[in-house]
Amino acid sequence: MCYTLYEHIHKKKGGIMPKIIENLKSIILDIASSELKEIGYSKLTIRSIAEKANIGVGTIYNYFPNKMILVANIIAKDWKEFLEEYNSQSKNSNSLEEGINYIYLLIKEFYLKYETIFNEISLDNIGKEEYSLRHKFFISQISDKLKEVFDNYNINIDQNYLILCSDLLISGCIHNDVKKEVLIKAIMKILKEE
Repeated sequence: MCYTLYEHIHKKKGGIMPKIIENLKSIILDIASSELKEIGYSKLTIRSIAEKANIGVGTIYNYFPNKMILVANIIAKDWKEFLEEYNSQSKNSNSLEEGINYIYLLIKEFYLKYETIFNEISLDNIGKEEYSLRHKFFISQISDKLKEVFDNYNINIDQNYLILCSDLLISGCIHNDVKKEVLIKAIMKILKEE
């Protein structure tokens, strides 16, 4: 029987060959996502994920350096799916207001899905710099979606106003202190002023 050098060395020393698992990163993300929804961020451990995946803890660290990065990957993967769903729905908007409403609903639905987890992950856990980077990334993605809606109606808007509108939608969804209709009216007023 022919062995690779790695196999030969490990067989000779009596070591056990590591198992090869196809799509391991995806499996880890699926298990971690399920655990995250079930027990929340604070109770989630790399060890429990490793046990459920029947792999070593170190194997997870090969893909994700810490729990926060693992959870960020779960949320990013889910966000990508939300955006894909939005892209198919947004093409059906009949008015500018309806297009903005689709974006509002996208943000709201996503936020509600992860609200508990977002609340568990405090600024202390991720640091102000990391929080700022993620916030800017999220704003840029919402700005891109708003720009698509505005472009559909031949509306040119300054980048600063676009960011302002995006932040307004996000804040309104998260804080629940302003009705959706008022947010959309505010954005429409910004567009008229611009």
